[in-house]
Amino acid sequence: MYLGAVDLSHVGIRFGDPPVDERAKQEIERKDRAALDAAVTGDADAWFAAVAEHDDSTRICGLAPTYALLRCAEPGPGRLLHYQQSDEEGGSLVSIATMVWG
Repeated sequence: MYLGAVDLSHVGIRFGDPPVDERAKQEIERKDRAALDAAVTGDADAWFAAVAEHDDSTRICGLAPTYALLRCAEPGPGRLLHYQQSDEEGGSLVSIATMVWG
């Protein structure tokens, strides 16, 4: 079994952006889910392409470790166990996901 538990997007005042509002949260989730949809296939290049499509505009810090997992393990299809956005103090947001392959 392969397990990836990574931070995804880092957006908001703490990261040099305007405060995160509901519209921004929806856009962040759309970008996160596009990347997660690619990762669930087990394809490292698809994961990277999904994040590169928006120039990593949401600062996905799990980009490199997830790419490495997918590239090295070549685990095949997986599944998303959990996705969540965490509202941070002062108008910022960090998103997380847990996926498994095996």
